[in-house]
Amino acid sequence: MPTDLPPVRIAVEGSGLRIANVLKAAGLAASTSEANRKIDEGAVKLDGAKVTDRGLTVHAGADHVLQVGTRRYARVQLVTA
Repeated sequence: MPTDLPPVRIAVEGSGLRIANVLKAAGLAASTSEANRKIDEGAVKLDGAKVTDRGLTVHAGADHVLQVGTRRYARVQLVTA
């Protein structure tokens, strides 16, 4: 997993943001539907752990590394909107 990724700042409302929306905002999926398909295929990892729950919600204040497939990575910083 790369460690020198530039961070992508994503604004998150108080109740959090679903993982599919984070993938779309980070540029790792063209749409939330594509992001959900990737999750179903088992191609999405959050901090190295496979994501299997489409309803996973992330909250502001977190810093994560997302991976889609074997070569697409993004470091996301979730900030309060």
